[in-house]
Amino acid sequence: MLQWLGEVSILVLFLGILIMVFQKYGARGAVVVAILLTFFLFAFVYGQPTQLPPVRGSMPSINSQWTKVSENEIGDTFYIDFNTVKKGDEHFHYWELNDLVKPLTGGALSAKTYREVDCGIPRKRRALSYMLYKESMGKGTAYSTVIPKELVWIDPSPGSSSEKILDAVCDYADCF
Repeated sequence: MLQWLGEVSILVLFLGILIMVFQKYGARGAVVVAILLTFFLFAFVYGQPTQLPPVRGSMPSINSQWTKVSENEIGDTFYIDFNTVKKGDEHFHYWELNDLVKPLTGGALSAKTYREVDCGIPRKRRALSYMLYKESMGKGTAYSTVIPKELVWIDPSPGSSSEKILDAVCDYADCF
């Protein structure tokens, strides 16, 4: 609501300046000022630094120790940082890295996903949040962070990379 009021205030100020310039300098002056104000308005609105939304769970360390767990038929590679596997109230949580052969639509070549797993029968997992990177192996700065609105449990297909990852985490979690 406050953001909307701020935008309306900027537009009212913008129109007020245009009216004053038009009255004093005529149409030509108003056009020049309109162009300048439009430039500054866009610079103000789109030039603000954007802040990524918070990520569920602790962030993976820069020095994460990614262990290769699986590779799919396309060549995408899946890693787990076993140092991040933690027991929650009922389930385990961990960080996963997906290194992609072909970029996603937005240009992502890798993703770090914070997951929750249920090691019961059937074993299942869900993504709590993920970050997308334009460089492979999650290098550079995340350009997008996504927190799913609905946390959906997925029972992976037999023999899939998802099942191999889930089995690796649950086998490791058995050591707790």
